[in-house]
Amino acid sequence: MEALESGHSKLVAHKEGVTGASMLLASMTSMEDQAAKEAIVSLNLRPNQDT
Repeated sequence: MEALESGHSKLVAHKEGVTGASMLLASMTSMEDQAAKEAIVSLNLRPNQDT
């Protein structure tokens, strides 16, 4: 939400969300950063195309 409120695109906001979620997962599970990112990306979440 912060990225959108700063005027960034949905894609940039989505990428920031993936990065944040990956960092959280890695820190909570002792997972390697790349493995955590791959786990988040594998969820296949996409930004809403409305507005």
